[in-house]
Amino acid sequence: MRVVFLDIDGVLFTRRSQQAYDRALGSGALESDDERVRAFEPRAVESLHVLHEAIPFAVVVSSTWRLRLSIQHLRALLGPMGHWVVDTTGPERATRAQEVSEWLAGRSAPRNLPAVVESFVILDDIDDGLSLRFPGRFVRCDPDRGFGDPGQIKQARGILRAPLV
Repeated sequence: MRVVFLDIDGVLFTRRSQQAYDRALGSGALESDDERVRAFEPRAVESLHVLHEAIPFAVVVSSTWRLRLSIQHLRALLGPMGHWVVDTTGPERATRAQEVSEWLAGRSAPRNLPAVVESFVILDDIDDGLSLRFPGRFVRCDPDRGFGDPGQIKQARGILRAPLV
């Protein structure tokens, strides 16, 4: 199984997304907070689809959104990408790197997933120990633009193709 550890803020929901969302919410154009997904950066969403078409993967949500939303709610918010979501990392820890480490070690992984993770990439806008703990497995996203730079897609694709040693 190939895995993308997905942060949402700064990856799919950018600063520009937040501004658009706030304007729409203030104008009454949105009916609920759940419609935040409408503000996801279109290029970031498309880029995730392009990556998935090239190399199918499962998503483990590592975003802090997992702390306030159930996995079913996250799947619904992610729309067509929701069926890629297989899990979330566990409880909040001191660093995102620790959360990912624990999931990979199986302490947070559900029993119904394949035991073997063939490869993984972490998409996040904040390093939080990720580049040190997982050298070569972290793609840092610009919080203003999210995931979608052609170099980021190429980097993520290369990482997912590289088996764990």
